[in-house]
Amino acid sequence: RISEVGEGLRAGSNGETLGVREFRSGDRLRNVHWVHTARTGNLVVCERGAPQQQAIEVLLDTRPLPRANSSAANREALAWRVRVAASLVTHLHARHIPVTLRLNRKVVHGTAGGAGLRRMLMELADIPADGVSDGDVQLPANQSQGVALLVSGDALGSEVRVDYLRGGSSPFSTSSSGNQRQVVIDLQRPIAFQLLRFWREVEHARAAA
Repeated sequence: RISEVGEGLRAGSNGETLGVREFRSGDRLRNVHWVHTARTGNLVVCERGAPQQQAIEVLLDTRPLPRANSSAANREALAWRVRVAASLVTHLHARHIPVTLRLNRKVVHGTAGGAGLRRMLMELADIPADGVSDGDVQLPANQSQGVALLVSGDALGSEVRVDYLRGGSSPFSTSSSGNQRQVVIDLQRPIAFQLLRFWREVEHARAAA
């Protein structure tokens, strides 16, 4: 919701019409400009100018589990955190939301276009299978007005947590002041159902992610 405020000329599916362009995969049929389509013989859609969206950072905790039962359990827990982070950056990038991936001290900006998304996904794929033992989870210094999604987990690797951080709140804060929200994915329960419910909440603006 906070990303749909303000003014700007960001490409989107709502707002004033900026012009027309060729149809791309994922465009809605209701945005097709049928007159231009009939004239050219190719699908043409209206390009609209949506509000300028709030930039979002996705932070991933890549540290090994402190209480993992085995190396395999630690690797599986980290793999699930990476999957969730990849899902978030892919979804945000597809919505033209300025997204940055932060892995320890490495910062990867998801520039527009397929190259920006590929770069973030390649960085996620390059994370060591056993994690980074000295990896720090830190918010950027200028996060006072920013938004971040922190992907972490519990000590045993039985769940993945996605914390919504607003205004520089601590990644490990337990405050219920409203600056932080958390979605928990229980790895002991069916994953598909949980992720489907999570994305439905986002689509209907019932979650701040």
